[in-house]
Amino acid sequence: MKKIEIAVIDSGVEKDLLRNSIKNDIVIDKDGLSYANSNSSTYSWHGTNCALIIEKYCKYVDISSVCILGGKGTGMVSKLEPALEVCLQNDIRVVNLSFGSTHYNDKAEIRNVINHYANKNMIIVAASSNDGYKTFPASFTNVIGVVAGDTYCTESDLQVHKGIDFTAFSEHNIKNKSNFVRLGRNNSYAAPFVTAFIGNLMQKKNCRNICEVREHLFCEGYRPENFICYPDWIEFAWVSTECRRSIVPFYFKERKGNYKTNLSHIDTLVLKNRKELAKFIYSGKHIVYLGEGRVKQSVHGIHFWSKESRIMQIKKSAVRPVDINIPIIICKIDKWQDEMLWLFKLRKYFGDDGYNIYPISETIESVLYDMEYIPKQLLRKKNMDQIHNFLYWQTYFNQSDAVLFMLKSQDYIKIGNNDVDLLIDITGKEEITVKIYFDKQEKISYRMVEKETNVVYKVYLKIVEFLTEGTDE
Repeated sequence: MKKIEIAVIDSGVEKDLLRNSIKNDIVIDKDGLSYANSNSSTYSWHGTNCALIIEKYCKYVDISSVCILGGKGTGMVSKLEPALEVCLQNDIRVVNLSFGSTHYNDKAEIRNVINHYANKNMIIVAASSNDGYKTFPASFTNVIGVVAGDTYCTESDLQVHKGIDFTAFSEHNIKNKSNFVRLGRNNSYAAPFVTAFIGNLMQKKNCRNICEVREHLFCEGYRPENFICYPDWIEFAWVSTECRRSIVPFYFKERKGNYKTNLSHIDTLVLKNRKELAKFIYSGKHIVYLGEGRVKQSVHGIHFWSKESRIMQIKKSAVRPVDINIPIIICKIDKWQDEMLWLFKLRKYFGDDGYNIYPISETIESVLYDMEYIPKQLLRKKNMDQIHNFLYWQTYFNQSDAVLFMLKSQDYIKIGNNDVDLLIDITGKEEITVKIYFDKQEKISYRMVEKETNVVYKVYLKIVEFLTEGTDE
């Protein structure tokens, strides 16, 4: 049987402990340059253990080591891209990553790298962080995310809230230089078990991409429409002209013009109506459907997302143990304001000052700008408990410092048992009027004849002023 090639991107591998020789032993330096490892001391037990687990459960395997982590298990995000490029150049399709980041500032960079290589049909398996928070890249749709568990299975709560696909056994018996050692419960050692499983699968099945691998891995009775994801997988897309647009760019690269001339250059179609959907559903491209009406996905081998995907995710959210205990900011804007610009700029200003904001919109196109989306139809009193549950877990696992909800409707929303902490009313075109309500009372009202971007920054400063009043920063 032909051997499957698997790369362990980690802290290096002690080649003398493996059953077979390492096919490639590569180190990525601080400048992102790759070179053959000639120093046997440049490894740690973490990477070696991952390789031993893969070799234990996948008999016919050639393992390559790509070292990007130091002995303490830390490394630079910038090393991930050259590490995956080494795998691509060596025709390695299956990759194990037993590490990740939980910091919001790393999300975009890691996502862009992952999507580039996943769209070249690389199968990436990643461990979630042991601290329990949402981890990048394990939480991404283009990655098989894994946590440690007693059995190999799927758990709805983990998928809904953290983007994790599987729990897997991690307490393996492996042989080191002198004897057998039993590894402890650790997400890092659960991921290579799934990687080995995928290696065995790839030897039997001709899986073209991660979608087909995921379908084979899920339990019997799996249906594509039951897989909960978010449209974070896009690298290049053709976007319907019917979609609302902002002056802010999409989080991905857009190919404009006739879809036929772009079909070979994109991975995703962003569609707005049923006619487009019927036309493109079997195009072989991933689909983000932003139109109305319930849609049942019946096409295998692609990512598919629609409003129904988010509704299902919200409805499947676990019951929250307590109410949300971070600030809730609601901005009500009129038709003259660029909603995505406000969300984009406010998130950036908060992020620059070290605050991790959870930005939400009721406009479905917000998903194209890497914002969170809650359908307007769910913003009713009868659904509020489900919304509270969803927001509690999302902000908990994302380690959010505040919720920022942008509304174009005039509906007033209550989150949890208390009113919102800050309500901002923004109206006007040439002259923008801003009213800020704190503790249910209007605290400030002013009019500005300025560029919208300047207004956003001034509003940001007022938000921080009100929310930090009486506290030591």
